[in-house]
Amino acid sequence: MYESAKVAERINKILKEKNLQQKDMLASSGLSKNTISSMLSRGSMVKADNLAKIADSLSCSVDYLLGRTENPEINHTLKTAADTKEVLRNIPVIGSVSKFPVSCADDAVPGFVSSYNRLVAYVLFADDGSMEPVIKNQEFLEIIPHTDLDSGEIGIFMADGKTVCRMIKLYVNRIELIPFNPDYSSYLIARDATADLRVVGKVSLNAIQYVRLKSSPFFHK
Repeated sequence: MYESAKVAERINKILKEKNLQQKDMLASSGLSKNTISSMLSRGSMVKADNLAKIADSLSCSVDYLLGRTENPEINHTLKTAADTKEVLRNIPVIGSVSKFPVSCADDAVPGFVSSYNRLVAYVLFADDGSMEPVIKNQEFLEIIPHTDLDSGEIGIFMADGKTVCRMIKLYVNRIELIPFNPDYSSYLIARDATADLRVVGKVSLNAIQYVRLKSSPFFHK
């Protein structure tokens, strides 16, 4: 059994050495803000798969985070072009946001997008401007399958008979799906009517989209 406080200490040490902040680790690991903050500030236990995601985002070994070794480096001194190709994966583009889930083969968009994020299962493309300026119309969206999201995360949702990309905000009595573009409508779902809402997946922003988010008024809201 590992000591969660020691794991948090090592994570903070690497963040400091690499001149990174928690928000950088959030963006690269795909984990929620609550998961990271509860671990680092309160010493909460971490699931094994989440620990692996953290290690990947910090480019260190899980063994180092667990205190099994004092060497944080992963053994890739002989890394070659072939190794890089194994990390870079081709992710299928399966259609547009509004037409998801794809109803027939003719709706699918043939093609692939390369991604280093091993959690991404498929790619959709935005077919409206509801999330501009962060996500432009016709841009690709890398999707990580999820059935629930934390407040403030961007996802793909099925609500009111439509499939949309929105930021989710969780309140005591309601759930709100917010567009970044004020010209588009929000969706309000009562807490006792969550059957009307389905979370399809989490949007993993690419580097350019993340930079746009950081400069938007929605960052850290």
